[in-house]
Amino acid sequence: MKILIPSAMLLAAITAQATGNQVEGQLFVTVGGDNSCQFQNIQDAIDNGLSNTIRIASNKNYFEVIEIDNVSKNLIGGYANCTDASNNITDLSQAIITGNGSDPVIEVSHTSMTDYEVVLRNLMVANGSLGVYVTAQNSAAAVTKLFNVRS
Repeated sequence: MKILIPSAMLLAAITAQATGNQVEGQLFVTVGGDNSCQFQNIQDAIDNGLSNTIRIASNKNYFEVIEIDNVSKNLIGGYANCTDASNNITDLSQAIITGNGSDPVIEVSHTSMTDYEVVLRNLMVANGSLGVYVTAQNSAAAVTKLFNVRS
């Protein structure tokens, strides 16, 4: 019995730690331009909802307008390709996201009273009315963190 209690406590701690960045059992998903990528477009990975963490390869330019509405997401660039993203081998490159020229390239919108956090890391945003646009309404507790993001 002494062994089961610590083991159960350890298992609960590991489970609690692992679920911090996952939804539906995936720690992260990958986006990029090679065959080992799970997604070719960032917005598709966001909308799919498999994970809160999206690792973005720098092996293609992304021509998209990104919308993150009422969800916690980590968009993490800095990977040469999806194999490196899967193995968490970073080269600190910036994935390039090119907008449509008239909308913000990345729009983060928080409109509910639920706490959300969006982290953007190692990204370059271009060709938008704004680079990153954040809105919060209805007493939303919105946190948006940018690390090594250029526009």
